[in-house]
Formats: sequence, C-alpha cells, structure tokens
Amino acid sequence: MGWSDTFLKVLKDNDVRLVTYVPDNVLTPLLNGVTSDNYFRSVCTTREDEGVGVVAGAWMGGMKSVVMMQTSGFALIANALASLTVPSQIPTVMVISERGTMGEFNVGQHLVARTMGRFWNRWASPITPWMTKPRCRSSSTARSSRRS
Repeated sequence: MGWSDTFLKVLKDNDVRLVTYVPDNVLTPLLNGVTSDNYFRSVCTTREDEGVGVVAGAWMGGMKSVVMMQTSGFALIANALASLTVPSQIPTVMVISERGTMGEFNVGQHLVARTMGRFWNRWASPITPWMTKPRCRSSSTARSSRRS
C-alpha cells in the first residue's frame, strides 16, 4: 500500500468526502485516487483561495472536506484564512506539497545561480572592498584624530 492509498484510507475513516485541489505533480497519486473513487466528491479549483472558500462552505453545510495545494499556492491564501476561516472558526484541513528539498535540481534555479555568479565575479567583486570600507568617519572620530 502506497502513501496515497494510506492517506485516502485516513480520509475515508474520518468521513472526509469533499476534496478541493489545484493540480500539482507531487500530489498526483493522491489526486488520481480521489478523482477515481466515487466515495469522494472532488472539485478542481482555479486558485487555492477558491479551494479554501469551497471548504468553508462545505463545513457550513455539514460536510467534512480538505483542500490540497502546493507550497507556492499556500502563499496565496493568507487573505482567505485571515478573513474567512479564522474569524469564523472554520476548521480547514490543508494538504500542502513540499518544494525545494535539499539537493533538488531545478533548472531555473541553476541558471539563475550561474548567471548571478558571473555577474558577481565581473561587476561586484572589484567594488566589494570599497563597499565594506567606511566612507566617512563619525564627527567624534574626526575630531579625535585632528587633536592627535
């Protein structure tokens, strides 16, 4: 039994019937299980905050639900949480996939790091000593050096 099967069993054991989600590669095994099982009612939303709204409405209607998203989507739901679920005390179960694990190769990040490295070596390195030296002395330091 894989991790997604175990997770689906836990949802069923706790009578969670509605699953809202935004498609995500990491959650694909779980989402495939949800969409192929008639026990669940799955709703694919266009944005993560829309999923939070659907979950809130389901709870008000007496249905247990969960919203699934990736980490970048979690950054988009602050307003939905702060203005809807938290003040109304609506329990919101969220499944958030992880991104950026140690050692993960990401072409976009690799190219940016290489480009910034070239930039730093060409332009910033010669001025680094200038940036770290104090450009002016405080007035008390200037006075004391004149006296000596």
